[in-house]
Amino acid sequence: FMAKAMQILGHYAEKVSIKKYHIERHYESGDLIAMVLCCEATPKKIEKLIRESKIYVRKNLKHVTVSEMAAALHYNTNYFSRVFAKAMGMTPLEYITDCKMEWAKNSLIHSNLTIEEIMEAIGYDHRNGFTIAFKKKYGAPPAAFRRKTKNQISTITDKENKDEHHN
Repeated sequence: FMAKAMQILGHYAEKVSIKKYHIERHYESGDLIAMVLCCEATPKKIEKLIRESKIYVRKNLKHVTVSEMAAALHYNTNYFSRVFAKAMGMTPLEYITDCKMEWAKNSLIHSNLTIEEIMEAIGYDHRNGFTIAFKKKYGAPPAAFRRKTKNQISTITDKENKDEHHN
């Protein structure tokens, strides 16, 4: 059965310009599903996978996991992770973390939510983990980042108010 599948998929791979060794590697491990899935990675399907992944992350930011995202999009987690990483230049987990940190950054700048409320909204239970991830991305812990950006905004606003009064 596997030999016949290899023959069929190998012929298909030649037609769609998939490197045959990808199929052969999965054949050797006996992974029929991976053999079939590696034939599906056409540019349009990859584009759709990335687009749907981004939508899924935005809609499920608080509780998103890579395995749930892959399952929701009907992909094997390992295959999904490989295709996503190759297309995006980062792993799905790195992308999820980036989205969470971006949301946190915007909330720190544009809202009065507490750091705990922001953490809750994006699914962080422990302040230490959140602080480490935020500092890695933005170079400062969340509280210091908020103080700095609020000071910058108030300095700009003060300058604009002074300019208006002098004109």
